[in-house]
Amino acid sequence: MNYKKNNSIYVPCILAGFILIASCKKDKFINPYDDPALQAPSTNPDASNLDPGNFAYLHAKIFKPTCANSGCHDGTFPPEFRTINSAYNTLVYQKPINTSNGAFRYRVHPYKADSSILFHRLNTPMGAGLMPLVIDPQSDWTGRKDEYILNIKNWINAGAKDMFGNYPHPGNQQPQISGFLAFPSGNTSTPYSRASGYIVPIEVPAGSTVDLWFAVKDDSTAASGFVSTNCKIATSLDGFNTASATNMVYSSSGVTGSDFTGSSVQFTHKATFSTSGYPAGTHLYIRAFIDDGSQGVPTEIPNAGTNEIMTGYFALKIL
Repeated sequence: MNYKKNNSIYVPCILAGFILIASCKKDKFINPYDDPALQAPSTNPDASNLDPGNFAYLHAKIFKPTCANSGCHDGTFPPEFRTINSAYNTLVYQKPINTSNGAFRYRVHPYKADSSILFHRLNTPMGAGLMPLVIDPQSDWTGRKDEYILNIKNWINAGAKDMFGNYPHPGNQQPQISGFLAFPSGNTSTPYSRASGYIVPIEVPAGSTVDLWFAVKDDSTAASGFVSTNCKIATSLDGFNTASATNMVYSSSGVTGSDFTGSSVQFTHKATFSTSGYPAGTHLYIRAFIDDGSQGVPTEIPNAGTNEIMTGYFALKIL
């Protein structure tokens, strides 16, 4: 009797065990998280869609993957190509550390590729040799060298504009903004995602308060030392003349995040904004105005001459 009684208990348990094992084996081969539809959207626009004469394209395709390798232009010595700001500000109107005979006044001399040591070193062996000295595996320089050198030449001869289309001036350069993020107000760990596609505005919920963070840099003014910093928000690209300004507050701790090219940078200035009153589907465009006290007028980023991809990067979409 005892055997039958115990057996009546063991048999259901054994069957349950088989069912559990079978379920586990099934789960091993079907992972719902492998669904491509569940993948997070891109956090940055594709620089390949930019004009090859835009500095953001040159940085993403040439300077960062080819020249910012270990021991070279990775911050070991200038020019420094790890971020788009450091690359631009250590190239344009910047004096070379060493040249063979002092023939080159600047690393990049706007409008004068032949007088720019950057262009010269890509074509003529000098000192340690022909640049780049080392080709990283992720770079396609070897197959596209002639194309890329021509892109650099054309960019210099067109005035060596920054990624927003601003022309440089000798001496103190205009401030730069390399990154733009949005967080729920008071949150600094989970930024809102961007839409996927050609234009990638940040998607934010309606009826909420949002913190807008900007990665602001200047060649000679500390992030804490700007004369003024504010931004304007408009529902159309021609609506900034009537848009009111929102103050951008400097934060010494700031937020660490990815800039336009995916480099990790410090976001130093924050503006708080409410999406109340904007229906779902509304696109809002952002322009920052940074005054370093040396340009005469605040630098507008982006501006009327900025590529649509960069304009879309500084935009919000209400959900």
